[in-house]
Amino acid sequence: MQEHLTIVDHPLVKHKLSHMRD
Repeated sequence: MQEHLTIVDHPLVKHKLSHMRD
């Protein structure tokens, strides 16, 4: 689960997640 946090913490991944959530 720690790895997941690190990935989500990444700016690039966060941007992708935001796009997906949108």
